[in-house]
Amino acid sequence: MNMDADEWLIVAGAAFVAARIGFGFALLARGYWTATPAAPIGVGKMGVAPFIVAPIFTALGCGAIGLGLASLLSDGPRPDHRSLVYGFSAAGGIVFGMIFELLFTIRLYKFSMWLSQFRAPRLREQLQSGDPAVRLQAAKGLSRLGAHSRVAWNELLAALRDESAEVRTACARTLLYMHFEKRPAEDLDAAAAIRSALTDPDFRVRTAAAGTLIQFHAISPTDALPPLVEGLTQGDDETVISAMRGLSLLGVDAAPAGPALRDQILRPREDLSSHLPYLESNFEIFLKMGAAAVPLLMEILEGGNLDAKNCALGTLGKLGEPAREAIPAIRKIAGRPSRIRDTAKRALRRLGAS
Repeated sequence: MNMDADEWLIVAGAAFVAARIGFGFALLARGYWTATPAAPIGVGKMGVAPFIVAPIFTALGCGAIGLGLASLLSDGPRPDHRSLVYGFSAAGGIVFGMIFELLFTIRLYKFSMWLSQFRAPRLREQLQSGDPAVRLQAAKGLSRLGAHSRVAWNELLAALRDESAEVRTACARTLLYMHFEKRPAEDLDAAAAIRSALTDPDFRVRTAAAGTLIQFHAISPTDALPPLVEGLTQGDDETVISAMRGLSLLGVDAAPAGPALRDQILRPREDLSSHLPYLESNFEIFLKMGAAAVPLLMEILEGGNLDAKNCALGTLGKLGEPAREAIPAIRKIAGRPSRIRDTAKRALRRLGAS
């Protein structure tokens, strides 16, 4: 490998890394790095594809740079050591690239969250527009800002009485995703305003309002369950996510909603992978339900697909002693060759069964 080739290899590697960095900031400019209800860590309309493509660019680029530097600095290794030197150099570059990728992704996400606070005032103004379409886009934009949308708190409460059902739904969901543990001190009537949304004609609004009131400890489980179950059984994916958020906060009090949760998991879907974030949330709810969830999890082991069964096995293992009645069903899965066999074996070990 001559000097010209060394230099070209380093330049090509640097171009790959630069392309990855530019790609990250392009996604940032398009609003990809936002905290959405379905994916709090920040997944945009392109799904998880950027999380797969970007590390490849970084790894290849840093690997090429490592290979080029090894040849350049050593003026070409001895022929009998060439494969070893080049191999270690490329591997070292790839490892460095993956570390860089992790740190860069974390910093980019934090930077995006910092930028979000500057978008909130503009969206707050748009929420008071005379155009329902503008109000709807503003409400949806605020829902992606998480805690930064709190500056529009009073406007969101007022918009719960908007003439448009879509606007009311988006505002109710934004309130739900603000991560409040208690109502803001500056608005002592907040819970009352949200409680009025429990009688909204649109069940999507009622579902989100119930979840928000649970966060404020301003509603009993008995009053919260009907709108949550309604959203879980009748709503689209976003409504289902709202319902699951509320049910997860109820913990063991969510037990009456267990059959609806089971049916949601067993519901046929064309692309299950796109629903896994809230599918797994279901199992977090089952875990909080404790022993009451065991019969439902056993039904999932019987009739669910492999992804659902895998989650059910992990949940049964975490439940411990109350889940021992599921050992025979788990043993059947552990005895068959499949990709969830190891999960079944781990569940058996956690339950104290051989």
